[in-house]
Amino acid sequence: MPSQQKKVIFCMAGVLSFECALGVVTALGTPLWIKATFLCKTGALLVNASGQELDKFMGEMQYGLFHGEGTRQCGLGTWPFRFSCE
Repeated sequence: MPSQQKKVIFCMAGVLSFECALGVVTALGTPLWIKATFLCKTGALLVNASGQELDKFMGEMQYGLFHGEGTRQCGLGTWPFRFSCE
C-alpha cells in the first residue's frame, strides 16, 4: 500500500474515533437530551375532550442516556415520575 494512502486512511480513522469519543462524552454529560409530549388517550376519550380541553391530558417526558423524568396528566392533575437504569 502506498505511503500516501496509509496516511489518508489513518487520518480518517483518527478523525472518526475522535468524533465517536466526543459523541459519547456529550451523551454522558448531557442529563436530559430527548424531549417528548404525549396524550393520555384513555382520559381524553372518557370525557370526549377536544380543543383547549386536550391540554389537561398532555404529558411531557425528558430522556437522558441512563435516566429520565416526566409528568403525566390524565385529567386528574399532574403526576410527576422519574426513572433510571441502575
